[in-house]
Amino acid sequence: MDELDTVFVTFLSVNSFGIAFLDKFLLSTLRLFFMSILVEFLEEDERQQIAFAMSYEIIGTFGQRLIRTTANYLPINLKLIIN
Repeated sequence: MDELDTVFVTFLSVNSFGIAFLDKFLLSTLRLFFMSILVEFLEEDERQQIAFAMSYEIIGTFGQRLIRTTANYLPINLKLIIN
């Protein structure tokens, strides 16, 4: 977990809902939300860098989720290779 993840988990663990644990998917979704708000206040060059980071985050998160979901339906010997 990097610093940004730690900030989100700390913030959400002390809120009124008492959420202490978030899976990677929800955490990435929150990061994308806050990054999209941040983009409004940046210059054009910085916006392009953030857009690249956001696309990388989306592809990485959904790709991992898809691979792990697919792996649940594979024989056990292939599951060991994927995970």
